Amino acid sequence: MSKILAVAGDSYLLETMLVQIGREGGYDVRGADSLAAARLAWGEMNPDLVIVDADLNDGDGDGEGDGEGRAFCRWIRNMNATIPILMLTESAGAMEAVEELTAGANDYIPKPLRFAELMARIETYLARIAVRANAHLTLGGFHFSHTHKTLIHIASGKVIPLTEKETAMLEYLSNNQGTTSKETLLKAVWGYGNNVNTHTVETHIYRLRRKIYAVDSTPLIITAEGGYRLA
Repeated sequence: MSKILAVAGDSYLLETMLVQIGREGGYDVRGADSLAAARLAWGEMNPDLVIVDADLNDGDGDGEGDGEGRAFCRWIRNMNATIPILMLTESAGAMEAVEELTAGANDYIPKPLRFAELMARIETYLARIAVRANAHLTLGGFHFSHTHKTLIHIASGKVIPLTEKETAMLEYLSNNQGTTSKETLLKAVWGYGNNVNTHTVETHIYRLRRKIYAVDSTPLIITAEGGYRLA
């Protein structure tokens, strides 16, 4: 069972996350309402993923930190911990994105929080942890490495560098049996909600296929009825 630590000073936001994530089942979720409580919970539960509100207040009373969830994020990274951190922020603007990612967050989610989007991100990052446990998977004629974001052609040894999204798509497809719909990939990899009209998936699949075809003409990603699957 995956362990999730949710950190927010807003009691309503924190309680909502705990209740909603708990209802999903399959997660051991715990909450903390201050930096002090978050550090304590971290040591007690050793979480697999952290959700932290950027607007968290410093509960230590000693003036330490910058009074925000970014302080907790940096505290985690200063211990060389590599677990996924999702940061909740008031805005999804470019400046906020830079601030969250610079602090060490893996991703940011704008408020007001949409629970479906949060769960999609949680599932995506926990799936990546599962893939890392078996960092080199054999996909068709390739070895796939999440850690290095590469496909290594087994026959020739040629290396195909992958983007973050290409890596995430291959992770998701390899972690799920059968056909995956475009809508599912949009939600899992990009965090998009339902009824979003975009060609993002098709464009990324097309570019990834071109990379693969330049090394091996055997199809790796198959377009099937209802979506995509690995050969």
